Amino acid sequence: MESLVDSPAWPKIVQHEKPVIRACCTLSGETLVGPQGLLVAGFLLPVHWELLKNRTAHDMDTDTNPTPANPEAPKPSVGKQIGSGLKVGLVIIFLLVMTGMVYDMFSDDTPKADPAPVVAAAPTDGEIYIDAKAIITKALKAPSTAKFPSSSYATITRYSDGYKVSSYVDSQNGFGAMLRSDWSVVFTYVGDQVEVHQVVLDGDELYRKAGE
Repeated sequence: MESLVDSPAWPKIVQHEKPVIRACCTLSGETLVGPQGLLVAGFLLPVHWELLKNRTAHDMDTDTNPTPANPEAPKPSVGKQIGSGLKVGLVIIFLLVMTGMVYDMFSDDTPKADPAPVVAAAPTDGEIYIDAKAIITKALKAPSTAKFPSSSYATITRYSDGYKVSSYVDSQNGFGAMLRSDWSVVFTYVGDQVEVHQVVLDGDELYRKAGE
């Protein structure tokens, strides 16, 4: 005899993506996915269980007592068995729905937004002045003797694509004498590197970027 559990009509629930809510029910060869499968399974599982329990009890009673003591005793009808199973099914569905609602409340399925690109902060006047001094120092006869004033004695002009710094420096010339020289540099930042466009010392243009 074919077992009721092995029959094609026995509903089967499997986990799919999310616990509890994502379920499928195979009913007479047709697979129902999601809420439909959940509702069908919630109704049919208790009904099948009641039928199976009564059939098992009846078979055990038949094997133990081949001749029933009271053959006229009324037996529970299939309708009552199904009604009892449906009541249990409603309770199961309620519990499943409540569990799913609680799970969805605490689960975070919101797509994660891509992080905003990091925009480098504009350099301060102090940082610009330090880089400008480093550029002009390389153009001096005796770089180690250079003495620069504070940034308050420098003129810093900001352009849309670069910076111009003008100031003065005291340093030794080729004969060892300390001289004051006016200077200006124009440069930009490319990433974390300094790109020099122009260097002027004592009115002489010592460098200009090609093409400018």
